[in-house]
Amino acid sequence: MKKYFKKNNLKEVICDSCKNSCKKEFDFEYATLNAHWGYSSKKDGDVYQIDLCEDCFDKISDFLKIKPTKNDVL
Repeated sequence: MKKYFKKNNLKEVICDSCKNSCKKEFDFEYATLNAHWGYSSKKDGDVYQIDLCEDCFDKISDFLKIKPTKNDVL
């Protein structure tokens, strides 16, 4: 869950799973998972946005067996 001082001025990020702050020494470190369900879904029109700290993201990615991809941007 992101909290803002004013528009686009991030004040805090709280993990939606463990409820801990995602604040690190210099910035916020977190992952955002998004889901937008369409017409053929039982969740038609539902939108989900979940902010996760690094530990909770690691647990979920391990459970789902998701491996990082290499970023080859020059």
